[in-house]
Amino acid sequence: MRNVLSAVVAMSLSACTANGLPYPEHPASSLVVDQVAKVTIFRSNDTLLYSARTARLAMDGERAGRLATGGFRTFKVQPGSHTFVVKMWDAPGTCELVVDIQPGVEYFYEVAPRPPTVAAATPGALLLGASPSAVLFGRGVQASQSSGKQCDGAFSIVPIERAEALPKVAALRASS
Repeated sequence: MRNVLSAVVAMSLSACTANGLPYPEHPASSLVVDQVAKVTIFRSNDTLLYSARTARLAMDGERAGRLATGGFRTFKVQPGSHTFVVKMWDAPGTCELVVDIQPGVEYFYEVAPRPPTVAAATPGALLLGASPSAVLFGRGVQASQSSGKQCDGAFSIVPIERAEALPKVAALRASS
């Protein structure tokens, strides 16, 4: 029984891992931009927190896809002010980042789980167990914690310098 449980856990975790081309082999890695910018948003595979969940991306109010653990997405972006949003579909709160994009520049943004959202739901699970009331209590605490904040929810999104981002992204695969 333990082997079956281990196999199920491994399959569920791998199902949410990016499985596209590795960044060094992906056309986006060599994309040259002149009048636009190149934006790569990535999510490292360095924590188990929300590792079986995808982050949903939006740019300027439009869906920009999902980002799996160990994945990246690259976009050509017009110069100007843009708003990136990251969230998890069933968790309250979002993280919003407003950026000023310059033409011909390569930008990197890292999406990472936010431990405070897990901590906000923990009291309900500890007090009430895995019951529906525990889930509702946890979501209520998460929602009250995220009220009025610009970056809240399950994930954060932050700018990363190219020199720091490239070694991280080199080990990632494209998210579908």
